[in-house]
Formats: sequence, structure tokens, C-alpha cells
Amino acid sequence: MSIIFKTHLDDFVYRIGRMSAKPRAPARGQAGTKVALGTMFTKWWKTFNYNWAFASIMHVNEPICLYQGYMILWAGDESDRGMGKIVFRWLPSPETRFEMVGTKHSINHVRAYLEHHEVEIELPGGYSQKASATLSSNTSIDLAGKESPKYHGVLTRYYDKVKTPKCDTVEFFLINFRLAQSLKNEEWTIDIELLTQNLKSTFEALECERGYAVTHKGILRRVNGLPFTLDQANDILYALYQFYSFIQGEWSGPILCKGMLDKEITWERWGNPNLAPFKSQTGIARSVQFDQSKAFDGFMRMWADIEWKETFILVVYLYVEANTMSMVEGAIILLQSALERLAWGIANSRNKDVTKLHANERINWLLREMGLPTDLPPSLTGLWRYSDMYSSNIQYPDAAKKEGKKLGAYILTYLRNGIIHPDEKLKRITSATVDAKWDAERLGLWYVATILLRLMDYTEEYMSPITWQTERVLLK
Repeated sequence: MSIIFKTHLDDFVYRIGRMSAKPRAPARGQAGTKVALGTMFTKWWKTFNYNWAFASIMHVNEPICLYQGYMILWAGDESDRGMGKIVFRWLPSPETRFEMVGTKHSINHVRAYLEHHEVEIELPGGYSQKASATLSSNTSIDLAGKESPKYHGVLTRYYDKVKTPKCDTVEFFLINFRLAQSLKNEEWTIDIELLTQNLKSTFEALECERGYAVTHKGILRRVNGLPFTLDQANDILYALYQFYSFIQGEWSGPILCKGMLDKEITWERWGNPNLAPFKSQTGIARSVQFDQSKAFDGFMRMWADIEWKETFILVVYLYVEANTMSMVEGAIILLQSALERLAWGIANSRNKDVTKLHANERINWLLREMGLPTDLPPSLTGLWRYSDMYSSNIQYPDAAKKEGKKLGAYILTYLRNGIIHPDEKLKRITSATVDAKWDAERLGLWYVATILLRLMDYTEEYMSPITWQTERVLLK
């Protein structure tokens, strides 16, 4: 369908709704009963427009029309109504916006209300959303030559559009994924479909324009095919958000979800989680050899444990923020915090007491417990030079000193303490070269990523944060 034809069709549906609108104000919650012919066209258009929109969203930063039709704007007890649309826009940051052409000609009260309050946007069926709104300075002229106000704004509070809180399928979309594989564990299966016909061209456009591109569609079902509740859907969708953010190394996950039961839509979600715009991705899943389904299976086993679930949420947050942060010193601080939280989680699950250990000792214990090498990797030459500079100050264990070992946990915490406590230790950080600090970040990312993969019982290949080459997770 051409853009020109779609524009004329939009205008036609709008005018049909305007012609069938009644002059009296509707009661709250009765938006679906106020237009006859307009509602009929709106219902048809909604289904048509939804399918059309997602057939044409392969363009970078392309807005997505979620709804087009009749709506009511409530400003306190006052209201205006008309035809409008709700659109998901990517730039400057992802948000859901609305536009509406009203029917009132005396709107002074509404204008004053908009300056200080949120409004409520009501759609057919009584579904409503809170929004901040402004009144456009220009107006719309209908077929009779009358001027009508134009409203636009941002949905500020998202509520699921729920017909019934039950479904047997959830469809969602993924953004900026080079590689997305179907996932499966004992309870859930997620089929992933590539939407764009030329993924290479999509990412070439992202390299130039940055921002966002919808690249894949996901279909979530239970393995046994049985229905599940909205609460159960929320839990698995949040787990997917955490999982995808971890393996991508940036905030990413299911968006614009809709639940269906027997192929009928039962609920929709127009809000979006925190999403990162495109950049040169540095996630562990960049390798084609990374088995996402195997990692997901292990992730969900840990997710089922409430204590590990809370730990994973916090550690993934610290890891992703560190990986996407432009300030390397802040990343080092976050990564040490993530490692200390992991040490607490491992110690608690294995009935070990590490409360009396210092941070460097605790992290070193964690590495040994998880079977990771404690020695500083030889490829981190910048950090090696830094450790040589302060070899007499870094308090290694006696055994390590005798063997001349350089322990990564001790060097990392020594540098981190110089950032947090800069008084007498200021030279620790000021004398650190850029290479040394970047090496410290890469070391911390490697520690956290490898430990999380070990906890998932994942021993296959992944993209190493140290070498940015495909490696196999070391066996314990």
C-alpha cells in the first residue's frame, strides 16, 4: 500500500467518524457507543491498520501506528471527542504518543486544565490511558467549514488493554537483533521469525542513522499448549527482557506485546521497557555459535529460585549499565558491585561465610569457587603495566607473592578503591592509563558474564568480553 493511499484512507475514516458524531457529550466509559457508522469503520480500520503497520516497520526508526479511530479526551469532568490515533515513536526516545482532532469550539476550560493536569484518553470499550497533552495552535477544518481543536501528547501511564487476562499465545517484537534464535525450556517455547528481508541493509542503515529497527517477531507459547494467565505472561516476558539484555549487553527485550486466546486478541501492551538505541554491539551473543536456547534453559532454572531471581535482576542491571556506560570509572565501580553480589549469592547458596573477607578476598574466593582463573589474563597488557607500577602496594596473599602471581580480583579492587576513595589514593586512578582502565572494565565484564553463564550451566561458545573472539566457557 502506498503512503499516499494510506493518508487518504486515514482522512476518509476520520471524516466518517466526524460525520456520525453526535453533538452531546458522552458519559465516561461509553466511548464505544457514541458513533455508529464511525465505530464500524474504526473497528475495521484497527484490524487492517495493525496488520499493515507491522508489515512495514522494517525501516529504521519507522513510527508504528497502534490505534486509529474514535477517542474521547477527558480533562477533569470536561471532555472533547473526535477521531485520532495512537502512535509508537522511537525518536528522540521511545514513547507512545496520541493525536486527536476534537469537535468542541469552546475549549477555554480544557485549555486551562491541560496546563496543570494529566488528561485521560478513552477508547471504545472503556479502555483508557493517562497522558500529558497540549493544544495545538493550529486547528482542523471539517467538510462543513468549521474549525476544530487539535490535541497531541504523550501517554504517561501505561495500562494493559485487557479484554480477558488469559491467553494461549503472546506475540511480541525485538529490536536491533543481528542474531535471534528460537528458545525453549521445559515449560515455554519461543519461536523467533526474522521480519526484515535484508538484515545486512537494516544494520547498515542503523550504522548511519542510529536509533531502532524492528528486526524479529517472537511467538510465546507453553510447551503443552495450555492457556496461561496475564500474570504468568508478565513473568516470562520480564524474564525474557532480563535474558535478552544480558546476552545483548544492552537493554533489549519484548515490546508491543499482545496476548491471544484461540487466535482472538485478549490483551495488548502499548508501553515499552527501557530500550537502548543502536550502537556497535558488544554482547556475548554476537557469535553465531552462541546457543541462546541452551543459555535460556539454564537462565529459567535460576529464575525459578526467588533468591537467585532477585540477584540476577540486580547483577544484570549492573552488568548492562557498565557495558553501555561511556565513563569507564563508573563501569569499574558497577562491575565490582556486581561481583560482590554474586559472591554473596554463591556463598549463601553453598552455606559459606564470606562476611569477614575483604572485597578483594571475597571476589578472589568467588573466582575459585566458580572455577575461573584467578591470575590476571596476559592479554590485558595495560592492566599488567599498572599492576607492575603498584606491585608493592597491592596486598596479594603471601602464597601469590612468593609465586610472583598477579591476581585479577586484587588489581581490580585496588583500582576501584582509588576511584571511590580519592584522598590519599588519588594517584591510583590519575596514574592509570586509559588502556589500564579499559582493561579493568573488560576484566570485570568477563568475570560477571562467565559467572552468570556458569550458573546457567552453559558451557558452549560465546563472545568473550576480553578478546571479543568466540571462546568456549571454561569448564570447572
